[in-house]
Amino acid sequence: MIMKNKFLAAAFSVVVAFGLWLFVITVVSPESEKTYFDIPVVLQNKDVLEQRGLMVVSDTPKVTLSLKSDRTILNDLNENNINVLVNLTNVETAGTHDLSYDISYPGNISSGSVSVQSSSTEMITLKVENRVTKKVPIVLVAKQDSKLPEEYFTDLSKAEFTTRHDNQPVAVTDVEISGPETVISQITQAVIDVDLNTNLKSLEEKTEVYTLCDEDGKAVNAEKVTTNVDVVQVTLRILKEKTIEITSQIIPGKGAEESNAKVTLGQQSIVIRGEKDRVEALPATVAIPIDLGEHFENGTFEVDLNDIGIDLSGMEIHTGKAQVEVTLEFTGVAIAEFTIPVKAVNIPEGVQIASQAEGITVTVRGPKEAIRWMSGSDLQAQVDCTNVTEGRNELTAQITCEKYPKVAVTSGDHKVMLDVKINAKAAPQK
Repeated sequence: MIMKNKFLAAAFSVVVAFGLWLFVITVVSPESEKTYFDIPVVLQNKDVLEQRGLMVVSDTPKVTLSLKSDRTILNDLNENNINVLVNLTNVETAGTHDLSYDISYPGNISSGSVSVQSSSTEMITLKVENRVTKKVPIVLVAKQDSKLPEEYFTDLSKAEFTTRHDNQPVAVTDVEISGPETVISQITQAVIDVDLNTNLKSLEEKTEVYTLCDEDGKAVNAEKVTTNVDVVQVTLRILKEKTIEITSQIIPGKGAEESNAKVTLGQQSIVIRGEKDRVEALPATVAIPIDLGEHFENGTFEVDLNDIGIDLSGMEIHTGKAQVEVTLEFTGVAIAEFTIPVKAVNIPEGVQIASQAEGITVTVRGPKEAIRWMSGSDLQAQVDCTNVTEGRNELTAQITCEKYPKVAVTSGDHKVMLDVKINAKAAPQK
């Protein structure tokens, strides 16, 4: 019984003590103090600075406040609902500015119900710079020690870049950057590092993030910089390289043989770069045909490889030219000109040749020794009259040289005009 009474007395004492403590903090002394640490400063009217071409470059300041108020009010406050406000309206120039600040509390707590006992700073110091905008080129750079497989090549400077605007691809060549003048002045390029050791197909088209760099390619701290493009789609042509050897093929003709011609090519090869499948389809060697029947004098001319079946359209020519210079020099042959009579053959019965040209001029080419001893009598010119008609007829003479078989006629068609009469007795019956 005695123990029970002691327990009740102790419990009653605790209740009385709690009641007295509650009475003191709510009635006798309800106020208290509390410290709130690292409250971030809110910068107001940033748009006014932007209109003036200015911007704050300082890191967001923080303030520690010691506040006094009713305990219930202090318990409702925290670092996230106390606002330390700095008005930027009066900032008109670049430089360092010491600005006063205001403190606001949640809507249900009036400023008059809270007093500031102390703060970590009386003024907020902000660094302000001129805000500038410029464009810098997008540059593709190969990562160190990365390279394409042998026989493959790419020109990084010819990469194409696109970004998306309204969900549509838009070609771009540069990035527009805005930020502090001291930072923007350092940035000269938007660099994309590409690893050439990766799969060739994946290299041809991929999405990349760029880094803003100075003229030496070193990254610039661009934390305060904004851009109009975040990522770009890179399209890079991966080309295969091939060397095509160039030779000549001499085709004998019109009195000149291979032994009579010396051919010198202006280039012995051409190095081209293009799409893999097309490059692999090209031959390793191409022979330029030199038809001696089309050439009669020493000289230099050009042959386009595209005209002899080597399609180089859309290819890049790394070394050499598609137009190959050919120098042709004849040896051991000579050219001569003769005027010879024309003989009409195969004259139908009843047909009379009233008049014909006295002779035609013929140009021939052949071995020098043959041309030296040759005369016009060694050439025969004949016209076939099998199908002549009444009146004037134009026929082509056939020229032969039986005595010197290696001599050939180089002049063109030899036209002969014949006046033909057909006897009445030989005329066909109607």
